[in-house]
Amino acid sequence: MAKDQEDVVKPARMKIINQASIIIVVAIWLLAAGFFRHLPADVPIHFNWQGAPDHVGSKKLIFILPVLATLLNLLLGYLARHPELHNYPVKITKANSASWYERSAWLLFIVRLIVSAIFLVLTLIVIVSALRCQSDKLFYLLTALVLAIPAGIAWVLIRPLSSKPS
Repeated sequence: MAKDQEDVVKPARMKIINQASIIIVVAIWLLAAGFFRHLPADVPIHFNWQGAPDHVGSKKLIFILPVLATLLNLLLGYLARHPELHNYPVKITKANSASWYERSAWLLFIVRLIVSAIFLVLTLIVIVSALRCQSDKLFYLLTALVLAIPAGIAWVLIRPLSSKPS
């Protein structure tokens, strides 16, 4: 990536969002590892629409969530840092590249943060449900986070940028 693209992709607020995403993924790993020995042999791995577990699996499956969160975080982070690889609805020129690259990078950083938070809540739901505790409120949080994805996309698309895409 060229130096001017790097400046567009990494303003201070993006660095904060990037660090928050990383902290959330680390928290997912710490939760899974920290609660692993306290979990029963079988943990819920699937839930119905009412939030009740309807499938169980080995407690080792708790580590699938941090693995997937890590892989998605790495992929979305890489793509956010390389907006020149993205598809755009217009031809990218030297005149419009900075604003389109900024918009695309913001979009992926926001989605990365929300996806990380979704995996954190999913990990909490599995742990809380496995320990036979109430997890209803976590499902409301999960729903809010899932709805935050289109809201985040809309925010990125309508917010003013340093220069307007052409």
